[in-house]
Order: sequence, then C-alpha cells, then structure tokens
Amino acid sequence: MSRVCGIFPTFAKADATKLTLLSEHTLKITTIRKVFLMASQPLATRRHLRVWALHVLIFVVSLSGLAASQPSLPHAPATRPPAGTGQKPDSAKEEAKKEEAKKEEAKKEEAKKEDKPPKPDKTFKPGNPKSWTAEQLAEVVILAYGSRPVLQYVLTNNTEEGIIKLATGDDRPPLEGKFLRRFLRKDMSDKDFVRVDVEFPKQTYTFGFNGAVAWAAKDGTPFRPAPEAEASFMASLVHDFQALLRYKEDGTSIERAGTERITGLDTSILELTHKDQTKTRYYISDKTFHILHLEYEVVLTPGAAPTKFRESFYDYHPVQNILVPRRTVLYENGKFVQEIELKETKCRLAKVDEDIFYRY
Repeated sequence: MSRVCGIFPTFAKADATKLTLLSEHTLKITTIRKVFLMASQPLATRRHLRVWALHVLIFVVSLSGLAASQPSLPHAPATRPPAGTGQKPDSAKEEAKKEEAKKEEAKKEEAKKEDKPPKPDKTFKPGNPKSWTAEQLAEVVILAYGSRPVLQYVLTNNTEEGIIKLATGDDRPPLEGKFLRRFLRKDMSDKDFVRVDVEFPKQTYTFGFNGAVAWAAKDGTPFRPAPEAEASFMASLVHDFQALLRYKEDGTSIERAGTERITGLDTSILELTHKDQTKTRYYISDKTFHILHLEYEVVLTPGAAPTKFRESFYDYHPVQNILVPRRTVLYENGKFVQEIELKETKCRLAKVDEDIFYRY
C-alpha cells in the first residue's frame, strides 16, 4: 500500500466515485490508481473478488477512452534522398522495375509480330476468280504454267518443230509446210532472240529478230519483206501468251477487263499494256487458268484501220515441267489465216549458236 501511495501521493485517500468534478484525465488516472490499490490487497473474500473485477472493468474502459481522447499524430513525410546521391526510395525502385518489365514485354511482343507471317489478303477467295485482283489472277496463271522460277529456268532457250498451215485467200486448201522456231531468252521480252523458218514444197522463208532489228530471207537470200508482213511478224513477238507470264520482269501493267462465257466456258479477261502502249487481252479459263485466247490490234500499213488479231491455244501438254500449247490458230479480222501444230518441243538446250539469230 505504501509503495503505491508513494507513486500517487496526491490521490492516496481519494475515492474514484467522488471525483466527478475533476477533469476527465484526472478521473482516469484516479481509476488506474484504484485498480493498483485493489491489486495489492489480499483476495480472501468473495467481496474483494467482486470489487477487483469491477475495478478491472473500469480500468479497461478508462484505458480505451484515454487512447481515443489522445490527438492523432500527423504522418511523417516520406524521406527523400539528398539530390545527387543517385539513390531512390523503395517505391521509386519498384516503379522503375515495373517500367523495365513493361519494356521487356513490349520487345517480346514486337519480336513475335516480326516472326509471324503476313496476314492473308481477305479479298482473295480461292474458289471465286471473279473476286481476284488482276495481279492475283495473273499469278495463279503463272503457277498453272509451271511457276515463275520454273519458267525462268526451263525457257532459257527452246526449239519448236511442227506443221504450219496458211490460208491461201480462196477456196483452196491451206498451204502446208514445215515449221521450226528457235528462241533465246534475254532479260526483257522485247530483247529476246527469235528465228522462224517455214519450208514449203517450192520455197523456204526465214524471219528473224536479234533484239534490235528484224530481218528476212527467201531461199537463203536476204530480202526486205512487205511492211505489213514485217509489222505482223513483230506484233506476233510482242503480243504473245508468254508476255503475260513475264509481266513483272517486263514491267508491264495489267488490269481486269471483265468476264465472258465462250463456247460454254467461263473466262476472266486480263488486259496487258505493253511499253509501246499497245494492249493485249487474255481470255483465261476460270477452271484451268490456261490462256484460251488472246486478242490485239495492229496498224499494218500507215493510215489504215487497225487489224484485229485473235490467237487461240489448244491441247496444252507438259514439257519439262511447264505447259506448252500443242496447237495454235490465228484469225485476222475474224478470218482464219494460220494454224501451227507442234510435233516436238525442246527446252534448255545445252548449246545455242547466237549467230543464227543475226543472219540466215
């Protein structure tokens, strides 16, 4: 008892229930003193136990009220490192780590995008050629003939041998002879070397082009062909079915020109514009993607109306992994003028003498 009273000398004889006029904090301190005083008494009787429990309860309530009455302390501001030290607070370090992680994730996503193949063209519908662009259709045609790499490899040079039939201009049967065409591929179609030899029963004609000028010979003797004959020969070299297969190499342009049903076959039409601004129309089968016909116009003599030519291709057959038409028929203003039926085609010969393209 003396030990406790030495701690609280002012309230040694005061009763906690009689301190109602004191301040709230004084009352709480008195209650705490009373509890300690009761704790120092012997717990011999039941009365003492009740008093002890009551005062403990008052003590707990007083403590909670005391804690609630204390003013809350302001939060201390976050400490920052002095300028120039290079140190970051923990929150700043966490933010920096998050930013680095985001950058790494962005790099990974970018790498994934680069590895992915390009998205397919949604306008390209394999089952509907009419919905394709001109270039898409042309590329399918090239693939049908063997693909661009194969065509470039096989058609470095070739020879074609067969039978030629020419219209005589009257009711007589066509004039028939032997046909031999030799070809040497160059970088551009208009620079290709070509030589055509036609042997009839009584005479032989030769037409050649050496990449610069055309020339002709009759029975081994050079001669100057008629202007319309020369124009027709040169036009046949430009408006060829292979011009479509080499449109990219030649830098020519193509566009869709509608569709047409010919003898029960659906065809898509491509129009190719050559470097000299002349045009060739190709009628392509929607089923096989073979060139069935081509059309073009040529002014054979100055001042005359253009002559319309139509060439049809039949009986395609494979030759060294490419397709070659076995038979071609040429019409001039709707009239038959020529037919060629090939008997043998050889490609990529081991040796070709270029001199034969310069002279007879």
